[in-house]
Amino acid sequence: MLALKRTMNVVEAVLKQAGTTFPAQATVVSPAWIIDNREILYAHTADKREYKRWMDKRITNPSPVKNRQLFSAEALMEQTATVSVLRSEIYSPDEYDE
Repeated sequence: MLALKRTMNVVEAVLKQAGTTFPAQATVVSPAWIIDNREILYAHTADKREYKRWMDKRITNPSPVKNRQLFSAEALMEQTATVSVLRSEIYSPDEYDE
């Protein structure tokens, strides 16, 4: 849970730096396991017992995505990096002709 707390601190700092007041909420999602420690005051939990209900609530949410949500997502995405390489650049076809 320490990693979750650290991640929330980073997310809140990025959103604050971007000038948004969008509230960040931590959620621990574990569809295959049961979460025993439910005394996490700063995070919602959706474990094996509640996952279907939690997911149904998200799927049936009638609200469209709001401008503040998009702005906050963009601020978070600007702080990420993607490194991608085509598989053909990693493996040559000769390696498999043994």
